[in-house]
Amino acid sequence: MMKTMFAVSLLLLTALPAAAKKHDDGDYWKATFVGFHLVSTGTDCSGSGKINGNTTDTAHSTADTQQNIGCSDRQVREYTVEAPSGTFTLRLATGFFRHDSLQYVIPHTKVQMRTDGSNVYIRDGKDESKYVVVGAQ
Repeated sequence: MMKTMFAVSLLLLTALPAAAKKHDDGDYWKATFVGFHLVSTGTDCSGSGKINGNTTDTAHSTADTQQNIGCSDRQVREYTVEAPSGTFTLRLATGFFRHDSLQYVIPHTKVQMRTDGSNVYIRDGKDESKYVVVGAQ
């Protein structure tokens, strides 16, 4: 157990500084945030119920049931960003840290964008967020 905790601690201590590596302004290019739309990714349903029962001395039984079921759509934002190399549709990458640099940006705002070849990163001041490309033109 202690070896596992030590290994996890060592991994975090070595991985976090690498993940927090600062990139020079030259690593980014100027892009324009176009807007976003919501995409349904499924449905979440939950429910609960209760049964009340009573039996009398004469073996007469009564029962009362109550149930509550609710469903809602699961939605994610897909962002559109125009860059010199094309127009990209992006979705926030899932992970431990979920800062969303584009969440409060107004359409037609200039943003800073870079890529590592498989993902796109948008910088918001000094913070950046990782996005997955779901479409490109």
